[in-house]
Amino acid sequence: RFQYNFGRKTFARIDYRGKTNQPSITQMQPVKNNDDLMAETVGNPSLDPSFTHSLRLMYSSFNSDKFSSFNTFLTADATQDALVQNKIYDSTLKQYSQTVNSAKIPVNFMWNVMYTTPLIQKKLHFSTSTNTRYGSQYSYISKGIDIDDIDVSHLMLGDLSKTQSYSASEELSLTFSN
Repeated sequence: RFQYNFGRKTFARIDYRGKTNQPSITQMQPVKNNDDLMAETVGNPSLDPSFTHSLRLMYSSFNSDKFSSFNTFLTADATQDALVQNKIYDSTLKQYSQTVNSAKIPVNFMWNVMYTTPLIQKKLHFSTSTNTRYGSQYSYISKGIDIDDIDVSHLMLGDLSKTQSYSASEELSLTFSN
Protein backbone atom coordinates (compact mmCIF):
# COMPACT_ATOMS: atom_id res chain seq x y z
CA ARG A 1 0.00 0.00 0.00
CA PHE A 2 1.14 3.47 -0.84
CA GLN A 3 -0.81 6.56 0.20
CA TYR A 4 -0.10 10.18 -0.57
CA ASN A 5 -1.90 12.85 1.47
CA PHE A 6 -2.47 16.09 -0.44
CA GLY A 7 -3.81 17.64 2.75
CA ARG A 8 -5.66 16.60 5.90
CA LYS A 9 -8.79 15.62 3.97
CA THR A 10 -7.55 14.63 0.51
CA PHE A 11 -5.49 11.57 -0.41
CA ALA A 12 -4.61 9.13 -3.18
CA ARG A 13 -3.89 5.47 -2.47
CA ILE A 14 -2.53 2.48 -4.38
CA ASP A 15 -3.09 -1.04 -3.01
CA TYR A 16 -1.65 -4.26 -4.43
CA ARG A 17 -2.48 -7.78 -3.26
CA GLY A 18 -1.51 -11.20 -4.53
CA LYS A 19 -3.46 -14.36 -3.74
CA THR A 20 -2.89 -17.98 -4.65
CA ASN A 21 -5.61 -20.60 -5.16
CA GLN A 22 -4.60 -24.25 -4.84
CA PRO A 23 -6.43 -26.90 -6.89
CA SER A 24 -8.59 -29.23 -4.82
CA ILE A 25 -8.06 -32.97 -4.44
CA THR A 26 -11.26 -33.63 -6.42
CA GLN A 27 -9.97 -31.49 -9.31
CA MET A 28 -6.72 -33.46 -9.32
CA GLN A 29 -8.11 -36.96 -8.56
CA PRO A 30 -11.91 -37.09 -8.55
CA VAL A 31 -13.77 -40.01 -7.02
CA LYS A 32 -15.69 -41.88 -9.73
CA ASN A 33 -19.40 -41.06 -9.45
CA ASN A 34 -21.83 -43.40 -11.20
CA ASP A 35 -24.91 -41.23 -10.56
CA ASP A 36 -24.79 -39.83 -14.09
CA LEU A 37 -23.10 -42.13 -16.60
CA MET A 38 -23.39 -39.44 -19.30
CA ALA A 39 -21.19 -37.02 -17.32
CA GLU A 40 -17.71 -38.16 -16.33
CA THR A 41 -15.29 -36.04 -14.32
CA VAL A 42 -11.63 -36.57 -15.21
CA GLY A 43 -8.82 -35.68 -12.78
CA ASN A 44 -5.83 -33.56 -13.70
CA PRO A 45 -2.83 -34.28 -11.43
CA SER A 46 -0.65 -31.74 -13.30
CA LEU A 47 -2.71 -28.68 -12.27
CA ASP A 48 -0.74 -25.64 -11.12
CA PRO A 49 -2.03 -23.21 -8.49
CA SER A 50 -3.57 -20.02 -9.87
CA PHE A 51 -2.32 -16.60 -8.78
CA THR A 52 -4.49 -13.46 -8.73
CA HIS A 53 -2.96 -9.98 -8.92
CA SER A 54 -5.25 -7.26 -7.50
CA LEU A 55 -4.64 -3.53 -7.87
CA ARG A 56 -6.78 -0.71 -6.48
CA LEU A 57 -6.30 3.00 -7.19
CA MET A 58 -8.28 5.38 -4.98
CA TYR A 59 -8.76 9.14 -4.62
CA SER A 60 -10.77 10.74 -1.82
CA SER A 61 -11.48 14.35 -0.95
CA PHE A 62 -13.66 15.91 1.75
CA ASN A 63 -14.64 19.59 1.82
CA SER A 64 -15.32 20.50 5.45
CA ASP A 65 -16.70 23.95 4.52
CA LYS A 66 -19.48 22.45 2.37
CA PHE A 67 -19.60 18.99 4.07
CA SER A 68 -19.27 17.41 0.63
CA SER A 69 -17.11 14.50 -0.43
CA PHE A 70 -15.80 13.07 -3.67
CA ASN A 71 -14.41 9.54 -3.96
CA THR A 72 -13.34 7.46 -6.91
CA PHE A 73 -11.59 4.14 -7.25
CA LEU A 74 -10.53 1.68 -9.92
CA THR A 75 -9.89 -1.99 -9.19
CA ALA A 76 -8.28 -4.48 -11.53
CA ASP A 77 -7.75 -8.24 -11.12
CA ALA A 78 -5.83 -10.61 -13.39
CA THR A 79 -5.43 -14.34 -12.70
CA GLN A 80 -2.45 -16.32 -13.99
CA ASP A 81 -2.98 -20.07 -14.51
CA ALA A 82 -6.70 -19.69 -13.72
CA LEU A 83 -8.46 -22.97 -12.86
CA VAL A 84 -11.12 -23.35 -15.59
CA GLN A 85 -13.34 -26.08 -17.04
CA ASN A 86 -12.51 -28.19 -20.07
CA LYS A 87 -15.64 -29.97 -21.41
CA ILE A 88 -15.53 -32.54 -24.19
CA TYR A 89 -18.74 -34.05 -25.62
CA ASP A 90 -18.44 -37.24 -27.62
CA SER A 91 -20.72 -38.19 -30.53
CA THR A 92 -23.22 -39.80 -28.07
CA LEU A 93 -23.31 -36.45 -26.13
CA LYS A 94 -21.54 -37.94 -23.12
CA GLN A 95 -19.70 -35.16 -21.29
CA TYR A 96 -16.14 -35.43 -20.00
CA SER A 97 -15.16 -32.51 -17.76
CA GLN A 98 -11.77 -31.67 -16.34
CA THR A 99 -10.26 -28.69 -14.56
CA VAL A 100 -7.28 -27.21 -16.44
CA ASN A 101 -5.06 -24.14 -16.17
CA SER A 102 -6.11 -21.44 -18.62
CA ALA A 103 -3.58 -20.35 -21.23
CA LYS A 104 -5.31 -16.93 -21.29
CA ILE A 105 -5.52 -14.54 -18.33
CA PRO A 106 -9.05 -13.60 -17.20
CA VAL A 107 -9.39 -9.99 -16.03
CA ASN A 108 -11.93 -7.92 -14.10
CA PHE A 109 -12.15 -4.13 -13.89
CA MET A 110 -14.46 -1.99 -11.78
CA TRP A 111 -14.64 1.81 -11.62
CA ASN A 112 -16.72 3.75 -9.10
CA VAL A 113 -17.32 7.50 -8.66
CA MET A 114 -19.24 8.87 -5.66
CA TYR A 115 -20.21 12.42 -4.74
CA THR A 116 -22.18 13.61 -1.70
CA THR A 117 -23.20 17.15 -0.81
CA PRO A 118 -25.81 18.75 1.46
CA LEU A 119 -28.71 20.58 -0.16
CA ILE A 120 -29.94 21.85 3.18
CA GLN A 121 -27.21 21.91 5.83
CA LYS A 122 -27.66 19.05 8.39
CA LYS A 123 -31.11 18.22 6.93
CA LEU A 124 -31.02 17.06 3.31
CA HIS A 125 -28.11 15.39 1.49
CA PHE A 126 -27.78 14.49 -2.18
CA SER A 127 -25.59 11.53 -3.24
CA THR A 128 -24.67 10.01 -6.56
CA SER A 129 -22.73 6.84 -7.27
CA THR A 130 -21.72 5.58 -10.72
CA ASN A 131 -20.35 2.04 -11.24
CA THR A 132 -18.97 0.36 -14.33
CA ARG A 133 -17.66 -3.21 -14.60
CA TYR A 134 -15.96 -5.39 -17.16
CA GLY A 135 -15.01 -9.04 -16.78
CA SER A 136 -13.64 -11.82 -18.94
CA GLN A 137 -13.61 -15.57 -18.26
CA TYR A 138 -12.29 -18.51 -20.22
CA SER A 139 -13.16 -22.16 -20.62
CA TYR A 140 -12.61 -24.91 -23.16
CA ILE A 141 -15.31 -26.89 -24.97
CA SER A 142 -15.58 -29.23 -27.95
CA LYS A 143 -18.61 -31.19 -29.19
CA GLY A 144 -19.15 -34.20 -31.43
CA ILE A 145 -15.75 -35.79 -30.86
CA ASP A 146 -15.50 -39.41 -32.09
CA ILE A 147 -15.54 -41.85 -29.14
CA ASP A 148 -12.35 -43.51 -30.39
CA ASP A 149 -10.52 -40.15 -30.21
CA ILE A 150 -11.20 -39.68 -26.47
CA ASP A 151 -8.48 -40.86 -24.10
CA VAL A 152 -9.60 -40.26 -20.51
CA SER A 153 -6.03 -40.63 -19.19
CA HIS A 154 -4.95 -37.71 -21.45
CA LEU A 155 -8.14 -35.76 -22.15
CA MET A 156 -7.83 -33.48 -25.15
CA LEU A 157 -8.17 -29.73 -24.68
CA GLY A 158 -11.34 -28.29 -26.18
CA ASP A 159 -11.66 -25.10 -28.19
CA LEU A 160 -11.04 -21.89 -26.23
CA SER A 161 -14.21 -20.04 -25.25
CA LYS A 162 -14.23 -16.46 -23.92
CA THR A 163 -17.12 -14.91 -22.02
CA GLN A 164 -17.21 -11.15 -21.49
CA SER A 165 -19.53 -9.21 -19.23
CA TYR A 166 -20.21 -5.49 -19.01
CA SER A 167 -22.36 -3.54 -16.60
CA ALA A 168 -23.03 0.04 -15.60
CA SER A 169 -25.24 1.48 -12.90
CA GLU A 170 -26.16 4.83 -11.45
CA GLU A 171 -27.60 5.46 -8.00
CA LEU A 172 -29.07 8.78 -6.91
CA SER A 173 -30.31 9.40 -3.39
CA LEU A 174 -31.69 12.08 -1.14
CA THR A 175 -31.25 11.57 2.59
CA PHE A 176 -33.29 13.55 5.10
CA SER A 177 -32.04 13.82 8.69
CA ASN A 178 -34.05 15.21 11.56
